[in-house]
Amino acid sequence: MLFPSVKIKRVASASLVLGGAVAGCGDSDPNASLANRYCRHYQDCDPDDFEYDYDSVQECADEVESDLAAAEAADPACARAVRALYNCYLSADRGMCMDYDDLADACEDEYNAYYDACEG
Repeated sequence: MLFPSVKIKRVASASLVLGGAVAGCGDSDPNASLANRYCRHYQDCDPDDFEYDYDSVQECADEVESDLAAAEAADPACARAVRALYNCYLSADRGMCMDYDDLADACEDEYNAYYDACEG
């Protein structure tokens, strides 16, 4: 899922569970940090959908990390753009479970860069 709490289409989300957070202090693996932040946010903001998709935060994080690694191997530029987009979403939202339209407005530049790198 791209960012389930903001209701991005699940079709797109299946291939782009990537996110893009900046690792916290002391994190040795930024992908793990991103995956954990993303999955906790998903669980907090959309618990019903999270429960439908995953049994635990760890299961979600493992899938996100796997998808990110696959994207890195296939197209590093696209993976960087997706990380930047997700970083923007997570940073703008700050745990408030914002509406997608508000997040889209806040992260328009990052979305355009993602589109150019991955879809364009």
